[in-house]
Amino acid sequence: MSKKQLNEDDFDNKYNLADIESENFEVNGQLETFGKDLEIVLKYANEHPKRVWTVIDGDDDKLWIVSGYHLVNRVYYYITKEECIENFEDYVIEMME
Repeated sequence: MSKKQLNEDDFDNKYNLADIESENFEVNGQLETFGKDLEIVLKYANEHPKRVWTVIDGDDDKLWIVSGYHLVNRVYYYITKEECIENFEDYVIEMME
C-alpha cells in the first residue's frame, strides 16, 4: 500500500501559520531565506524546531513543504503555531499552470 500524497490544503487544514510578520511576504508566518526573516527562522529552529517548515524546490519540478529547517533547495520558510506531529512530514504544493 502506498502512502497518500498530502497537499497544501492538507497542510493548511492541520497547521496554522504563526502571527509573525515578514518584510518580504504579506502572509504572516511565511519568511524569507535571508536578513531579519532568516534570523527569526534560526531562532525558532533552535527554540521550537518542530514549528519550522521549509518550502523546497524538489527534483520533480514541484514545491514541497517539509518539516524542519533545511538549507538545500530552500525557497522560503513557514513558522506554525502548532508543532509538527510526525518525525517527518511533507506536503506537495500544487502549482498553477
